[in-house]
Amino acid sequence: MKVGIIGGGTMGLALAHRLARQGCAVTVLEAAPQVGGLATWFDYGDFVWDKFYHVICRSDSHLLGLIDELGIGDKVKWSHTRTGFLWRGKVGSAPIFPPHPTERRNPREK
Repeated sequence: MKVGIIGGGTMGLALAHRLARQGCAVTVLEAAPQVGGLATWFDYGDFVWDKFYHVICRSDSHLLGLIDELGIGDKVKWSHTRTGFLWRGKVGSAPIFPPHPTERRNPREK
């Protein structure tokens, strides 16, 4: 089966990857000069600037699953953020979120 995907952002590329694994012939159509959508940057010559705030939380299980599926999970570097999040009525930094399932120290922890 031949499939065309309009948009080479994270969703379009993830869909292309999954369909190609199922044997589809996939073509991704992207209007911008680079794929990646909001995960890319603006090039101002002397410096680059993110198009969107880039953050992955340990609770982003679907994205982390895709990263593992792509074989690049070992490239993710976790760091403490000073940016605040509101989650379950608490304001705090990333550690207020549950850890990635592979990092749980106590198997009963949720």
